[in-house]
Amino acid sequence: REILGLPKNKKILLFMSTNGTKDIRKGFNFIKSLNKSFFEKNQDTVILSIGQESGLKLNNRTISINKSFSGDPISLKLLYSAADMLLVPSLIEAFGQVVIEAASCGTPSVAFKDTGVEDAIKHKDTGYLASYMNQKDFEQGIEWIFNQLSIDKNFFNKRCVEFVSKNFLSRIIAN
Repeated sequence: REILGLPKNKKILLFMSTNGTKDIRKGFNFIKSLNKSFFEKNQDTVILSIGQESGLKLNNRTISINKSFSGDPISLKLLYSAADMLLVPSLIEAFGQVVIEAASCGTPSVAFKDTGVEDAIKHKDTGYLASYMNQKDFEQGIEWIFNQLSIDKNFFNKRCVEFVSKNFLSRIIAN
């Protein structure tokens, strides 16, 4: 967080989309729709939005980095590691590459079932799979991860990395 100039005393929810909020398939509406009571309950929470023309504005709760990090593994590792969780409310997704990348850094994700991301998350072990397009369940997933982190800040680190190692290493995929 220090390297990236991000707040050390906040919970950071990471949202990434190459085309920012222009691509509605990435589900940014579900992040915009986080209700007022969510932020009242989680006053120490900010959204870190990454992508070209990232237009997410939630009062002073959004940090926007308006560029793409395609092919820059060092920056991506820093971003994933700085976040408390990755939000992936995609409506259509072929595969959860961004989820696998985050999990490789020990960062859990919240996403919807019935998308390609579903294969990249082990529900309530490496993240949370909400019912498809269900705003309330999506928010419950964020809360569930916060609760796990408040009990054990390292709850996801080993689980996420092991899940990726057992399921998504190149030699495993090649077989």
